[in-house]
Amino acid sequence: MIISERLNQDTIRGTSAFIDIPRTKIEINGHIIHNKDEKNDGTNPIEKAQYKNSYKFSSLEHIHKQYIYGLIGPGTDISTLDHRIKVAAYLEHIFEEHGQIPQRNLIHELVTYLNQGAYIGQALILTYNSLIQHLATHSEHIMKKDSIVSIKVINSHSIQLNIKQKLNVHTFNSDHNLTEAKYTINPEISFLMSSEPNNTTAPILYSQIQVKFNKPKPLSKYFSTTTYEHIKNGHKFIVSVKNGINKVILRMSNFKSPPHSEYLSSKGDYKISEYYAQENTHTYLDSTTCSETCFFKTKT
Repeated sequence: MIISERLNQDTIRGTSAFIDIPRTKIEINGHIIHNKDEKNDGTNPIEKAQYKNSYKFSSLEHIHKQYIYGLIGPGTDISTLDHRIKVAAYLEHIFEEHGQIPQRNLIHELVTYLNQGAYIGQALILTYNSLIQHLATHSEHIMKKDSIVSIKVINSHSIQLNIKQKLNVHTFNSDHNLTEAKYTINPEISFLMSSEPNNTTAPILYSQIQVKFNKPKPLSKYFSTTTYEHIKNGHKFIVSVKNGINKVILRMSNFKSPPHSEYLSSKGDYKISEYYAQENTHTYLDSTTCSETCFFKTKT
């Protein structure tokens, strides 16, 4: 699953995004927004944008406060959502500078999940879970080296994300220290996020979800072409695995994430499974959303 299994208060409040977005290389419509490897004065880029154009930033913050009030009630205390509001204002600001501004529910979806616990960390989690048997048997350890998040605005109600990473696999020597990288895995996650046009209270639909990575020779035996159903937190997915000569491709069925009104007023953790226990929250892959190459003859 490419979104978090559970939303803690740091995620709901936008603190996770406030910390993780500045330390991630992000590209919007082909423009590098900030690069974590560039030298800077240590100022958070979100705060830097706020200081540089305080009047505009304040106006955007006001817009996103009103968006939140519209979801959870005008009399609600939203002081704990300050980081969420700042990150949403920052994202709208950079979207405006580099193309079209997506709907605000799409912006807030990014605030919720553009962090190490969701989009950015999923490639490492999925790769690790796929290879846990091999890693344990051979005393190997995966370390994330580089990440780049590319966001393309398709139209006001659809955006496409592509996340590329470089994962180095190391072994431990006799002194239990990590050796030089034995081999490298390069996972890539891509998906489309869309909303009902002009409906900023609608849940976000995830489609065209694909994870692919190169397959170093020692890992070949751990993958086989298959299609299977996967239950996670009460949510059923169809996962297709294509085992090529040098690459593994996983495709996942479409799903909707919880609407922001479900959790923004939460005082504790929000369990994603509570939303998926409801009816009409899941959309399966079908011939209109996936070509026949998403399905394979072998089934388990």
